[in-house]
Amino acid sequence: MDLKMNGKFLSELRKEQGLTQKQLAEVLGVSDKTISKWECGRGFPDVSMMSPLCEALHISINELVSGQKLSADDYLERAEENMKSLIQDNENKKKGTIRGILTSIAWILGLILVLAFLPTVTSSPKTVIFYFDMIAFLQVLFVLLLSLCFAGRFKDFKNAFRFLRRDADSQEKLSDAITAISLAEKVLLLGGAFCSMFYVIYVLYVEETKESITVFGGNMGIALLNVLYGMLGALILMAIRSRLEKKETQSQY
Repeated sequence: MDLKMNGKFLSELRKEQGLTQKQLAEVLGVSDKTISKWECGRGFPDVSMMSPLCEALHISINELVSGQKLSADDYLERAEENMKSLIQDNENKKKGTIRGILTSIAWILGLILVLAFLPTVTSSPKTVIFYFDMIAFLQVLFVLLLSLCFAGRFKDFKNAFRFLRRDADSQEKLSDAITAISLAEKVLLLGGAFCSMFYVIYVLYVEETKESITVFGGNMGIALLNVLYGMLGALILMAIRSRLEKKETQSQY
């Protein structure tokens, strides 16, 4: 499928109907940015949008997928070609999703192994316990959830993980999910840094910790865990965002 040709076809049909991008978007219940994306060849209407879009532009789904008006003689031939293309694209999406999930799991397991066997002053093989603190983890998680709720992106954030396993309900929702993931990345990095700085300042002003270098060093190490958790979470979300962006650029049939 030639998305550029499809986009040009949609633009011509919309103009023939005397509709602006905003007016067509209102009919379909999407944003004018989504219409613009379709017409620029940077995306394609998903299944839920096909019927209402064809009805608004007075064309068939076969013509929509073909990117041109079809005569009676060409209709059946192009319908078969389009069906084969849809089946092949669907199989490619499934393979890509499974491959992405397996790759993410491999990266996470690899990181855990690195942390578990990272040499320390104790030379203990169980060093992974030094990198886990429930309070620090909950602090970063609380900042993330609070920020998402305040920004009104919590539902979009949850949808992002659902869209990794299945196609999005609409390109609009997929775009919102990507935006939520991008916001979560920034929150994790900045939130982790904020929590760490807050705890460092607290430690520096507690007299008991100044009397013991061991206690002071331990508290400072715990303070840095917030940054570590924030960076680790951001890395995972970057991989998820990359996967969703790839799905967004693919044709949504």
